[in-house]
Amino acid sequence: MRHTRRWLTKAHRWGSFGLGLLLLVVVISGVVLVPAPEIEQVTHPSLYETAAGPTRLAPGQALAVVRRELPEFDTTGTFVYDNRGAWEVHSPATGEVARVDDTSGELLGTIDREHGLMAFIANLHECGLTCEGMSGYVAFLAKPAQIRGFDLTLGNAGNWGGFILAVSGILLLVLVVTGLVIWWPRGGRFRRGLKVRRGKGRYKLNYDLHKVVGFVALPALAIWALTGINFELPKQTEGAYYAITPGAAAPDSIYEFESKPDSGPGVTMSEAITDARGAVPSGSRLASITVPEPSEKGSYYEVWFSHGVDTYAYGNYPGNYGVYVDRYSGRAHQYFPNPANDTVTNNFMQNWAGAIHMGTLVGWLPRLGWIAFGLTPLPLAVTGTVTWVIRRRLGRRRRGRDGKGDGHPGDAGSSDPGPVGAPTGVGA
Repeated sequence: MRHTRRWLTKAHRWGSFGLGLLLLVVVISGVVLVPAPEIEQVTHPSLYETAAGPTRLAPGQALAVVRRELPEFDTTGTFVYDNRGAWEVHSPATGEVARVDDTSGELLGTIDREHGLMAFIANLHECGLTCEGMSGYVAFLAKPAQIRGFDLTLGNAGNWGGFILAVSGILLLVLVVTGLVIWWPRGGRFRRGLKVRRGKGRYKLNYDLHKVVGFVALPALAIWALTGINFELPKQTEGAYYAITPGAAAPDSIYEFESKPDSGPGVTMSEAITDARGAVPSGSRLASITVPEPSEKGSYYEVWFSHGVDTYAYGNYPGNYGVYVDRYSGRAHQYFPNPANDTVTNNFMQNWAGAIHMGTLVGWLPRLGWIAFGLTPLPLAVTGTVTWVIRRRLGRRRRGRDGKGDGHPGDAGSSDPGPVGAPTGVGA
């Protein structure tokens, strides 16, 4: 057991030092994105000065306002979202977003969410700098993550940016698991593992702070690690998830849809919305609609609704029911969540996992908890580095005094390190 703990301690320590900077960059960039909607509201207040009252404007009317007042705004293949008191008309060609007050019909202005500092941070955290057209795009990282034909993303056909993000998620999970094992007190003395000794020197103070902060943050870090890995390696994570829970992943066929040109004369946006409503629970609120690409005969309307608990309600893109609508016949097909396999575990994977990762299921006040836990790698890095430096110095002094030693004095597996203790990392 002692040798196992020593091995785990070394894995924890060198994993932290070897890829710790990468992990900090990924985690801290994610923390910045948690309040991204609120940051935009503060930095662009005029875009959010909406009239009081219920929604009166339909998305088609908002689109007409943008086309009338901004003739240069490219709305080809556009999508229209209901977001914080306004319909947002997106331009896929330029990345610009026009906001139209959903009560008064006033054009509030435009914003470019694909360029600038926040766009760079989003590209870094969500795409590993591989989202083309966004600030910070790196062409090399967008290439397939392969070495001599071997897919490093294990059949997920990911790129180098996604591979790096997957590695950071796996590293975080390893640090969480090894940190918990190292932290676990012998003899069930759990109170000792949560005690911070003050006035006992810098080493013990930093060591204990590291243990306590790591233990408290462990559940949140574990969830972020698992959901982050799932974004990049879905075949492996979803395969394991559905192997141990009831239900199964949605078949690929449920996401396959094309409009059939010979199936009807064509439907308007408002008709498509009406047709889509018939495929979702009554009382669902319209969240967004994507307009078909005129030049693509098989393109379709994609309509999203919010019903019940919309776990994406507080993000920029709400909606928890997705429906495809044939642009010619009006035939509707609900594809999200998977209606053919509606179990509790499926609902968690489809509706909750990603939202928990991003914090979009709650308002800004409780989302401060996401920020607080997301910042814990900073004090963990500081306290872990301080204890490691002190340990190394004491080791050198002991070797110099004794003329021998392996550079690792003390019991690396001890829950109470004394003057010289266990190496540190998350939860150590």
